[in-house]
Amino acid sequence: MSASPTPQTPVNPPNVVKSAPDESASQSAGPGPQKVSRVWRRYWDAFSAVLFPPCCSLCGEPVIELFDPSAKQSSSAVNSGLTERAAAEWDQVDLRHEMHGRVRVFCRSCDAAISESRPMMQTACDACGWPIVQPRPDEVHANAGHPSPSGLPCPRCSRLEKPFGFQRITPLYRYRGVVSDVVVLAKYPANATATRELAQRLAVAAGSRWPDLRLDAANAEAATDLTVPLVTHVPSPRGRQAHRGGSGTRLLARFFAKELGWVHADLLRTTRPMVKQAWLEDEQRRENVQDAFAIRIPWPWRWRTLGRSRLTPETLLQGREIILIDDVMTTGATANEISRVLLEAGAKRVSLAVVALAMREH
Repeated sequence: MSASPTPQTPVNPPNVVKSAPDESASQSAGPGPQKVSRVWRRYWDAFSAVLFPPCCSLCGEPVIELFDPSAKQSSSAVNSGLTERAAAEWDQVDLRHEMHGRVRVFCRSCDAAISESRPMMQTACDACGWPIVQPRPDEVHANAGHPSPSGLPCPRCSRLEKPFGFQRITPLYRYRGVVSDVVVLAKYPANATATRELAQRLAVAAGSRWPDLRLDAANAEAATDLTVPLVTHVPSPRGRQAHRGGSGTRLLARFFAKELGWVHADLLRTTRPMVKQAWLEDEQRRENVQDAFAIRIPWPWRWRTLGRSRLTPETLLQGREIILIDDVMTTGATANEISRVLLEAGAKRVSLAVVALAMREH
Protein backbone atom coordinates (compact mmCIF):
# COMPACT_ATOMS: atom_id res chain seq x y z
CA MET A 1 0.00 0.00 0.00
CA SER A 2 1.63 3.19 -1.17
CA ALA A 3 1.61 6.28 1.07
CA SER A 4 -0.26 9.28 -0.26
CA PRO A 5 1.93 12.31 -0.91
CA THR A 6 1.79 14.95 1.84
CA PRO A 7 0.59 18.35 0.66
CA GLN A 8 3.30 20.96 0.53
CA THR A 9 2.60 24.47 1.85
CA PRO A 10 3.94 27.04 -0.59
CA VAL A 11 6.52 29.32 0.99
CA ASN A 12 7.51 32.64 -0.50
CA PRO A 13 11.24 32.99 -1.05
CA PRO A 14 12.74 35.24 1.63
CA ASN A 15 14.31 37.63 -0.85
CA VAL A 16 11.30 38.02 -3.10
CA VAL A 17 9.31 41.21 -2.62
CA LYS A 18 5.75 41.30 -3.83
CA SER A 19 5.23 43.89 -6.50
CA ALA A 20 3.01 46.84 -5.85
CA PRO A 21 -0.31 46.96 -7.70
CA ASP A 22 -0.19 48.45 -11.13
CA GLU A 23 -1.07 52.14 -10.89
CA SER A 24 -2.08 52.30 -14.53
CA ALA A 25 -4.73 49.66 -13.90
CA SER A 26 -6.17 51.63 -11.01
CA GLN A 27 -6.17 54.80 -13.09
CA SER A 28 -7.96 53.11 -15.93
CA ALA A 29 -10.74 52.11 -13.55
CA GLY A 30 -11.94 55.69 -13.56
CA PRO A 31 -11.72 58.72 -11.28
CA GLY A 32 -11.77 58.18 -7.55
CA PRO A 33 -14.71 59.09 -5.34
CA GLN A 34 -12.99 62.25 -4.07
CA LYS A 35 -12.48 63.58 -7.60
CA VAL A 36 -16.09 62.81 -8.51
CA SER A 37 -17.25 64.56 -5.34
CA ARG A 38 -15.22 67.67 -6.21
CA VAL A 39 -16.64 67.75 -9.74
CA TRP A 40 -20.22 67.41 -8.56
CA ARG A 41 -19.66 70.03 -5.87
CA ARG A 42 -18.35 72.47 -8.46
CA TYR A 43 -21.41 71.91 -10.65
CA TRP A 44 -23.68 72.31 -7.64
CA ASP A 45 -22.00 75.58 -6.64
CA ALA A 46 -22.56 76.95 -10.13
CA PHE A 47 -26.17 75.71 -10.27
CA SER A 48 -27.08 76.91 -6.77
CA ALA A 49 -25.71 80.38 -7.59
CA VAL A 50 -28.37 80.58 -10.32
CA LEU A 51 -31.14 78.94 -8.31
CA PHE A 52 -30.38 80.89 -5.12
CA PRO A 53 -28.64 84.15 -6.14
CA PRO A 54 -25.97 84.94 -3.54
CA CYS A 55 -26.11 88.17 -1.58
CA CYS A 56 -23.53 90.06 0.45
CA SER A 57 -23.49 88.79 4.02
CA LEU A 58 -23.34 92.35 5.33
CA CYS A 59 -25.47 94.66 3.18
CA GLY A 60 -27.63 92.12 1.33
CA GLU A 61 -26.75 93.42 -2.13
CA PRO A 62 -26.59 90.77 -4.88
CA VAL A 63 -23.18 89.24 -5.49
CA ILE A 64 -23.19 87.81 -8.97
CA GLU A 65 -19.53 87.50 -9.89
CA LEU A 66 -17.22 84.57 -9.30
CA PHE A 67 -13.58 85.09 -8.46
CA ASP A 68 -12.08 85.85 -11.86
CA PRO A 69 -8.26 85.56 -12.00
CA SER A 70 -8.16 88.03 -14.91
CA ALA A 71 -9.84 90.69 -12.75
CA LYS A 72 -7.45 90.50 -9.80
CA GLN A 73 -5.62 93.69 -10.65
CA SER A 74 -8.86 95.66 -10.63
CA SER A 75 -10.08 94.20 -7.37
CA SER A 76 -10.92 96.38 -4.38
CA ALA A 77 -8.02 94.91 -2.43
CA VAL A 78 -5.45 96.20 -4.90
CA ASN A 79 -7.18 99.54 -5.46
CA SER A 80 -7.35 100.20 -1.70
CA GLY A 81 -3.57 100.71 -1.55
CA LEU A 82 -2.34 97.39 -0.18
CA THR A 83 1.36 96.74 0.04
CA GLU A 84 2.95 94.15 -2.23
CA ARG A 85 2.91 91.64 0.61
CA ALA A 86 -0.79 92.26 1.27
CA ALA A 87 -1.54 91.99 -2.46
CA ALA A 88 0.26 88.63 -2.47
CA GLU A 89 -1.97 87.51 0.39
CA TRP A 90 -5.04 88.52 -1.58
CA ASP A 91 -3.77 86.58 -4.60
CA GLN A 92 -3.73 83.48 -2.39
CA VAL A 93 -7.27 84.16 -1.20
CA ASP A 94 -8.48 84.65 -4.78
CA LEU A 95 -6.73 81.46 -5.87
CA ARG A 96 -8.44 79.43 -3.14
CA HIS A 97 -11.83 80.82 -4.13
CA GLU A 98 -11.12 80.09 -7.77
CA MET A 99 -10.15 76.50 -6.97
CA HIS A 100 -13.34 75.91 -5.00
CA GLY A 101 -15.53 77.75 -7.51
CA ARG A 102 -17.00 79.93 -4.77
CA VAL A 103 -18.79 83.23 -5.20
CA ARG A 104 -17.83 86.27 -3.19
CA VAL A 105 -19.15 86.41 0.36
CA PHE A 106 -19.05 90.22 0.47
CA CYS A 107 -19.82 92.72 -2.25
CA ARG A 108 -16.96 94.83 -3.54
CA SER A 109 -18.04 97.86 -1.52
CA CYS A 110 -18.15 95.98 1.79
CA ASP A 111 -14.99 94.07 0.91
CA ALA A 112 -13.11 97.33 0.36
CA ALA A 113 -14.36 98.69 3.68
CA ILE A 114 -13.33 95.50 5.50
CA SER A 115 -9.82 95.40 4.02
CA GLU A 116 -9.18 99.12 4.53
CA SER A 117 -7.10 98.55 7.68
CA ARG A 118 -5.15 95.58 6.29
CA PRO A 119 -2.09 97.63 5.15
CA MET A 120 -1.76 99.11 8.63
CA MET A 121 -2.02 95.70 10.32
CA GLN A 122 0.78 94.45 8.07
CA THR A 123 3.16 96.36 10.35
CA ALA A 124 1.77 94.83 13.56
CA CYS A 125 4.24 94.16 16.35
CA ASP A 126 4.81 90.45 16.86
CA ALA A 127 4.63 90.84 20.64
CA CYS A 128 1.39 92.82 21.07
CA GLY A 129 -0.20 93.25 17.63
CA TRP A 130 -0.13 97.05 17.68
CA PRO A 131 0.74 98.57 14.28
CA ILE A 132 4.08 100.35 14.48
CA VAL A 133 4.24 102.51 11.35
CA GLN A 134 1.87 103.52 8.60
CA PRO A 135 3.08 101.64 5.47
CA ARG A 136 3.83 103.39 2.22
CA PRO A 137 2.30 101.90 -0.94
CA ASP A 138 5.77 100.99 -2.27
CA GLU A 139 7.00 99.56 1.04
CA VAL A 140 7.34 95.82 1.48
CA HIS A 141 7.61 94.50 5.03
CA ALA A 142 9.51 91.24 4.97
CA ASN A 143 9.28 90.95 8.75
CA ALA A 144 6.46 92.73 10.54
CA GLY A 145 7.92 91.96 13.94
CA HIS A 146 9.24 93.83 16.92
CA PRO A 147 10.78 96.31 16.34
CA SER A 148 9.56 97.45 12.94
CA PRO A 149 11.72 97.36 9.80
CA SER A 150 12.08 101.12 10.08
CA GLY A 151 13.64 100.73 13.53
CA LEU A 152 10.81 102.46 15.39
CA PRO A 153 9.92 100.91 18.77
CA CYS A 154 6.44 99.58 19.40
CA PRO A 155 4.38 102.27 21.19
CA ARG A 156 2.15 99.77 22.97
CA CYS A 157 4.92 97.49 24.26
CA SER A 158 6.60 100.52 25.82
CA ARG A 159 3.46 101.17 27.89
CA LEU A 160 2.90 97.61 29.09
CA GLU A 161 3.80 96.79 32.68
CA LYS A 162 4.78 93.26 31.61
CA PRO A 163 4.64 91.42 28.28
CA PHE A 164 1.70 89.27 27.27
CA GLY A 165 1.62 85.56 27.97
CA PHE A 166 1.43 84.66 24.29
CA GLN A 167 4.68 84.86 22.37
CA ARG A 168 3.42 86.27 19.06
CA ILE A 169 0.25 87.54 17.46
CA THR A 170 -1.26 87.94 13.99
CA PRO A 171 -4.09 90.50 13.78
CA LEU A 172 -6.03 90.65 10.52
CA TYR A 173 -7.99 93.91 10.72
CA ARG A 174 -8.66 96.84 12.99
CA TYR A 175 -11.88 96.55 14.98
CA ARG A 176 -14.05 99.44 13.86
CA GLY A 177 -16.75 100.28 11.33
CA VAL A 178 -17.66 97.47 8.97
CA VAL A 179 -15.11 95.13 10.55
CA SER A 180 -16.97 95.26 13.87
CA ASP A 181 -20.18 94.36 12.02
CA VAL A 182 -18.66 91.31 10.37
CA VAL A 183 -17.05 90.17 13.65
CA VAL A 184 -20.43 90.29 15.39
CA LEU A 185 -21.91 88.43 12.41
CA ALA A 186 -19.35 85.64 12.77
CA LYS A 187 -20.16 85.14 16.46
CA TYR A 188 -23.26 83.23 15.39
CA PRO A 189 -22.59 79.81 13.81
CA ALA A 190 -25.64 80.27 11.56
CA ASN A 191 -23.49 82.72 9.56
CA ALA A 192 -20.93 80.04 8.73
CA THR A 193 -20.25 81.48 5.27
CA ALA A 194 -18.89 84.73 6.69
CA THR A 195 -17.00 82.81 9.39
CA ARG A 196 -15.32 80.60 6.79
CA GLU A 197 -14.32 83.64 4.75
CA LEU A 198 -12.73 85.35 7.78
CA ALA A 199 -10.97 82.12 8.78
CA GLN A 200 -9.54 81.76 5.29
CA ARG A 201 -8.17 85.29 5.30
CA LEU A 202 -6.78 84.88 8.81
CA ALA A 203 -5.09 81.64 7.77
CA VAL A 204 -3.39 83.35 4.83
CA ALA A 205 -2.15 86.16 7.10
CA ALA A 206 -0.90 83.74 9.78
CA GLY A 207 0.83 81.55 7.22
CA SER A 208 2.59 84.64 5.84
CA ARG A 209 3.79 85.85 9.27
CA TRP A 210 4.64 82.42 10.67
CA PRO A 211 6.40 80.50 7.89
CA ASP A 212 7.91 78.11 10.43
CA LEU A 213 4.44 76.63 11.02
CA ARG A 214 3.70 75.83 7.39
CA LEU A 215 3.24 72.08 7.51
CA ASP A 216 0.53 69.62 6.65
CA ALA A 217 -0.43 67.95 9.90
CA ALA A 218 -3.90 66.82 8.87
CA ASN A 219 -2.86 63.17 8.66
CA ALA A 220 -0.48 63.20 11.61
CA GLU A 221 -1.20 61.50 14.93
CA ALA A 222 -1.79 64.78 16.73
CA ALA A 223 -2.65 63.21 20.07
CA THR A 224 0.75 61.58 20.57
CA ASP A 225 3.05 63.41 18.16
CA LEU A 226 4.18 66.41 20.21
CA THR A 227 5.79 68.07 17.17
CA VAL A 228 2.37 68.71 15.63
CA PRO A 229 0.93 72.14 16.58
CA LEU A 230 -2.63 72.26 17.82
CA VAL A 231 -5.21 74.91 16.96
CA THR A 232 -7.67 75.79 19.70
CA HIS A 233 -10.09 78.61 20.39
CA VAL A 234 -11.20 80.89 23.19
CA PRO A 235 -14.18 79.12 24.80
CA SER A 236 -17.37 80.90 25.76
CA PRO A 237 -19.80 80.06 28.59
CA ARG A 238 -22.52 77.55 27.78
CA GLY A 239 -25.30 80.04 28.32
CA ARG A 240 -23.83 82.34 25.70
CA GLN A 241 -23.41 79.43 23.29
CA ALA A 242 -27.05 78.44 23.79
CA HIS A 243 -28.14 81.98 23.00
CA ARG A 244 -26.05 82.16 19.83
CA GLY A 245 -26.68 78.62 18.64
CA GLY A 246 -23.12 77.43 19.27
CA SER A 247 -19.60 78.81 19.49
CA GLY A 248 -18.55 81.15 16.72
CA THR A 249 -14.89 81.10 17.74
CA ARG A 250 -14.89 77.30 17.65
CA LEU A 251 -16.19 77.34 14.09
CA LEU A 252 -13.64 80.02 13.20
CA ALA A 253 -10.80 77.88 14.60
CA ARG A 254 -12.00 74.76 12.77
CA PHE A 255 -12.10 76.55 9.42
CA PHE A 256 -8.70 78.11 10.18
CA ALA A 257 -7.11 74.73 10.94
CA LYS A 258 -8.68 73.09 7.89
CA GLU A 259 -7.38 75.82 5.61
CA LEU A 260 -3.76 75.32 6.71
CA GLY A 261 -3.90 71.56 7.16
CA TRP A 262 -3.40 71.77 10.93
CA VAL A 263 -5.30 70.00 13.70
CA HIS A 264 -8.06 71.64 15.74
CA ALA A 265 -8.77 70.45 19.28
CA ASP A 266 -11.11 71.66 22.03
CA LEU A 267 -8.40 72.13 24.64
CA LEU A 268 -10.12 74.68 26.88
CA ARG A 269 -13.25 74.96 28.97
CA THR A 270 -14.71 77.63 31.22
CA THR A 271 -14.83 76.91 34.93
CA ARG A 272 -17.46 79.48 35.92
CA PRO A 273 -19.83 82.06 34.39
CA MET A 274 -18.29 85.34 33.23
CA VAL A 275 -19.60 88.79 32.48
CA LYS A 276 -19.15 90.01 28.90
CA GLN A 277 -15.78 91.71 28.63
CA ALA A 278 -17.20 94.57 26.55
CA TRP A 279 -19.15 95.81 29.59
CA LEU A 280 -16.12 96.10 31.88
CA GLU A 281 -13.19 98.42 32.47
CA ASP A 282 -9.61 97.26 32.00
CA GLU A 283 -8.96 96.17 35.58
CA GLN A 284 -12.36 94.51 35.80
CA ARG A 285 -11.62 92.56 32.62
CA ARG A 286 -8.53 91.00 34.19
CA GLU A 287 -10.46 90.06 37.33
CA ASN A 288 -13.36 88.70 35.26
CA VAL A 289 -11.22 86.10 33.45
CA GLN A 290 -8.84 85.24 36.28
CA ASP A 291 -8.88 81.46 36.90
CA ALA A 292 -11.88 81.14 34.56
CA PHE A 293 -10.31 78.65 32.13
CA ALA A 294 -8.96 75.12 32.46
CA ILE A 295 -7.43 72.47 30.20
CA ARG A 296 -9.55 69.58 28.96
CA ILE A 297 -8.75 66.47 26.95
CA PRO A 298 -10.77 66.40 23.71
CA TRP A 299 -13.33 63.58 23.57
CA PRO A 300 -11.70 61.66 20.68
CA TRP A 301 -8.42 61.51 22.62
CA ARG A 302 -9.63 60.67 26.12
CA TRP A 303 -8.85 56.97 25.70
CA ARG A 304 -5.58 57.44 23.85
CA THR A 305 -2.32 56.50 25.54
CA LEU A 306 1.16 57.91 25.35
CA GLY A 307 3.45 54.98 26.02
CA ARG A 308 1.75 53.06 28.83
CA SER A 309 -0.01 55.95 30.48
CA ARG A 310 -3.26 57.65 29.52
CA LEU A 311 -3.16 61.15 28.11
CA THR A 312 -3.28 63.99 30.62
CA PRO A 313 -3.28 67.75 30.00
CA GLU A 314 0.41 67.82 30.90
CA THR A 315 1.42 64.99 28.55
CA LEU A 316 -0.78 66.33 25.75
CA LEU A 317 0.71 69.84 25.83
CA GLN A 318 4.26 69.12 26.90
CA GLY A 319 6.61 71.01 24.57
CA ARG A 320 3.90 71.63 21.96
CA GLU A 321 3.05 74.73 19.93
CA ILE A 322 -0.51 76.01 20.50
CA ILE A 323 -2.30 78.32 18.04
CA LEU A 324 -5.01 80.25 19.88
CA ILE A 325 -7.85 81.68 17.75
CA ASP A 326 -10.13 84.55 18.78
CA ASP A 327 -12.38 86.97 16.95
CA VAL A 328 -11.37 90.25 18.62
CA MET A 329 -8.74 91.44 21.10
CA THR A 330 -9.06 94.66 23.10
CA THR A 331 -6.91 94.65 26.22
CA GLY A 332 -5.61 91.11 25.75
CA ALA A 333 -6.80 90.02 29.21
CA THR A 334 -8.59 86.88 27.96
CA ALA A 335 -5.79 85.75 25.64
CA ASN A 336 -3.24 86.52 28.35
CA GLU A 337 -5.05 84.39 30.94
CA ILE A 338 -5.53 81.48 28.54
CA SER A 339 -1.86 81.67 27.52
CA ARG A 340 -0.88 81.46 31.17
CA VAL A 341 -3.01 78.33 31.62
CA LEU A 342 -1.56 76.69 28.50
CA LEU A 343 2.04 77.49 29.39
CA GLU A 344 1.64 76.25 32.96
CA ALA A 345 0.25 72.99 31.55
CA GLY A 346 3.49 72.51 29.60
CA ALA A 347 2.95 74.20 26.21
CA LYS A 348 6.16 75.35 24.55
CA ARG A 349 4.69 78.47 22.95
CA VAL A 350 1.33 80.14 22.39
CA SER A 351 0.71 82.01 19.13
CA LEU A 352 -2.42 84.17 18.91
CA ALA A 353 -4.36 84.82 15.70
CA VAL A 354 -7.25 87.29 15.89
CA VAL A 355 -9.62 88.61 13.25
CA ALA A 356 -9.67 92.15 14.65
CA LEU A 357 -7.65 94.27 17.06
CA ALA A 358 -9.45 97.01 18.97
CA MET A 359 -7.23 100.10 19.06
CA ARG A 360 -8.11 102.84 21.50
CA GLU A 361 -7.23 106.38 20.63
CA HIS A 362 -6.16 107.24 24.20
